[in-house]
Amino acid sequence: MWKQLFEFMRQVFTLTEAVSRQQSVLNELQKEVRDLSRTVDEDIRRLHSAVERLAAELRRQQEQEAAERRILKLELENRLLRMERGLPPAQTETQEETPEKDKD
Repeated sequence: MWKQLFEFMRQVFTLTEAVSRQQSVLNELQKEVRDLSRTVDEDIRRLHSAVERLAAELRRQQEQEAAERRILKLELENRLLRMERGLPPAQTETQEETPEKDKD
């Protein structure tokens, strides 16, 4: 009977130590998960910010290209109208300066 009691006490002590070690490991793992979660959250925020910046840049670029297309379309329409009416081409800055030099 003493032997059984001693064996039971030894098992209780061994199991108590094992549970304590497992609790310690569990606490370390929980801390590691919290640290990793913080790191992942920060990475996700940075990635989200980068994606937002890229989306804004893409929208800006699309708007700029659309504006350029509108300008080119208007210039083309203007040239077509000038051709239909038989008007001379629009003068550029260098062409505007040339008649002044001829006058002198």
